[in-house]
Amino acid sequence: LNSIPFSGSNSQEVSDWIEDFDDKCDQLQLGDVQRLSVAINLVTGNAKLWYDTHKHTIDDWITLKNKLTTYFKLVTGSDQFQLEQKLYNRRRQPNELAIDYCHSVLKLCSKANKLMDEETQLKHLIKGLNPAAQLHMDLQKPGTTEEFFEALIKYDKWQEEEKFQRKIMTSSDQRRNISTRTMQHSVMQREQYSTNPR
Repeated sequence: LNSIPFSGSNSQEVSDWIEDFDDKCDQLQLGDVQRLSVAINLVTGNAKLWYDTHKHTIDDWITLKNKLTTYFKLVTGSDQFQLEQKLYNRRRQPNELAIDYCHSVLKLCSKANKLMDEETQLKHLIKGLNPAAQLHMDLQKPGTTEEFFEALIKYDKWQEEEKFQRKIMTSSDQRRNISTRTMQHSVMQREQYSTNPR
């Protein structure tokens, strides 16, 4: 089974790990006993210490899954309040791809409220953008998350084109300055030569 170990650190959400683990076990059609055996071998670090303390109360995968979830959702920040805080504070990072940003925010939306309507999801997506991108979205007025994604990709392409144009302009200005300095130097040398004939 090619599954990531679960360490119980606050950088790894227990619900994500369990979902990924269950999906892989479903693909391999593993039963409850096999899942428990594999899962025990995948817990490391704090999660392993926790398991060693509680293993006498765990005799099947469902029990392990429920107890892991109950305990580690507090540690990993996946309780309701913390999920809402993560969603509220989520901002698009410089150089973060549009697809990564959208998937991350929509996943947080789903975790915070599985029944969240698309209008609220759009508000969260837009809120995490920088002011220029927010203005672009206000002008585009996406009505769905798909339209938002398309508009964000277009905005990113436009930004890349702007950067490219600025580079060209800067490069052109630098060449012009070098050319001007070279011409000025030539003129000064000619003037110096004409005022100091040999």
